[in-house]
Amino acid sequence: MAFKIKTVSKTSVPDERKVMESMTRLRHDMGARAKTLWVVIGTVIVAAAVVGGVYFMNAQAEQLAQEQLQQATHLYMNRPLNDTDAGLSHVRQAVELFQSIVAEYPKSSSAPLAMHLLANALSVLGDHEGAVATYQQFLDAYPLRGTLNSLVRQRLAYAYLEQGDLQRAERAFEKILTIDKAPNKDLALLELASLGEQQKQSDAAMARYQELVKGYPHSIYFSEASSRIRILGGGDGVSVVPSPASTVPELDSTDESASNP
Repeated sequence: MAFKIKTVSKTSVPDERKVMESMTRLRHDMGARAKTLWVVIGTVIVAAAVVGGVYFMNAQAEQLAQEQLQQATHLYMNRPLNDTDAGLSHVRQAVELFQSIVAEYPKSSSAPLAMHLLANALSVLGDHEGAVATYQQFLDAYPLRGTLNSLVRQRLAYAYLEQGDLQRAERAFEKILTIDKAPNKDLALLELASLGEQQKQSDAAMARYQELVKGYPHSIYFSEASSRIRILGGGDGVSVVPSPASTVPELDSTDESASNP
């Protein structure tokens, strides 16, 4: 019986140099990926720190602006009226604070009201040119602030009147009538009628008074408008029945002199 000798196939042994090269490439790839990962992590950390820093700074600016606004408003609104020098001193201090808010914290929620009150304060000091410029700056910066916008236009009109510019004052009052839900439309109509009388435009004045009486029967200016209609020869001035749904427009409580020129 013959025996056949089984031959064992030769196993190829990897070349040591190639193995080392493969391991080197692997370590290099892993190092590159780790480096990229750390770069990404670092970027995220830096971005988070920047966002957090900006948020902190904005919050701090908001708080500082609010504190200055409260201080300035207190000085302006509570100025002594029986002592002219002391009252003007309070207003000047308020002006400095309002200007600081507008200049240093223009993005804060306090800036619009600060700019409005700054213009009012300048008007109190007799700086009507500065007041007009500040009111215009407000209207350019915050064109969509309905109620406050209408009050600013009212004060702008009075500033023009102080300068003797009746045409610009008239345009400012007319603009109030185009603002939706403006709380001072009845006052604007009264002032437009008064301007019409000053300029010897009786028909235009009569039309404004009648518009006030018909549109705002519960206005605090209703009696005055009715009286002027009678004086101008328009009868008793009352041609409609007052509507129970009508309400008296309210002025901005932030400025006690908002309805005075």
